[in-house]
Amino acid sequence: MTAIKVPLTRGWSDAVRAGQTGGPPLDDPSRRRRRRRFRALTRRVVGRTGRRPSPVGTAKLGVEQPLSTYPPVLAITLRRRDGGQDKVLVGVRTSHNRTHQNVLSVPTIRVLPEVAAVWRRPLADGVLSTEGLRPGSPVERTVRRVVLELLARKVGLADPLERGEVDVEIEAMLAVQGTSLIGSRNGEDVTENLTMFNAQVRWTSADDPGPARTASYDPLLWITEDQFAEMVRTRDVGVLDAGLDEIEVCVRGLCIESTLRTLGRRVGQDGR
Repeated sequence: MTAIKVPLTRGWSDAVRAGQTGGPPLDDPSRRRRRRRFRALTRRVVGRTGRRPSPVGTAKLGVEQPLSTYPPVLAITLRRRDGGQDKVLVGVRTSHNRTHQNVLSVPTIRVLPEVAAVWRRPLADGVLSTEGLRPGSPVERTVRRVVLELLARKVGLADPLERGEVDVEIEAMLAVQGTSLIGSRNGEDVTENLTMFNAQVRWTSADDPGPARTASYDPLLWITEDQFAEMVRTRDVGVLDAGLDEIEVCVRGLCIESTLRTLGRRVGQDGR
């Protein structure tokens, strides 16, 4: 499928901050027509490839395959308390990303294999509990360093981090391995074997939720855990009611699956 930039209106970020998404009402006829087009497109893709375009649930918990053949990536399940409930940061990947353009995901960054090897050793059945991430430990220090690099480079928080206005806590981490659908070329699926580490990160700063868009993600959205689960279940960004194009923006990837596992298992509360 040809990558198409997500159309956004001027002032969109202001509307997000004000709680006004600008999308049509849920019962609007245009929204129903777009969802019918989405379902029809999905049926065509499934018929051609024999599987859904955004498979979820195909990765295996743990790191059994070598990092040399399953390159490591870090995703973060960044959570903050807002209005009495936990929200998770997601964003639509822009054309500045080498893979997964126009895909809604959690923030991710490639990791050096030698760094990921430090994380791999203490994993138990693919999960690293809070005890394994005690402050100051080699794992906690390296995870924190990569998380801060990700927040600075891709989430637009370099200046607030430098000024000490933003802080996070690394609560837990898990890892999955699998094959990710990263795009298409000449009508054929392009896949990549990946090791996806997913760090559960708590946003401990003040009320400022950060920028609404960056060069890597446009837009960035804080959504509830229930919204996240429903979006993954339906593979439809329309459930977010955020004005995203339900045809052009899709939901897929190991980062999404690993975040769903993180939220579902409540990693860090019971160590599993």
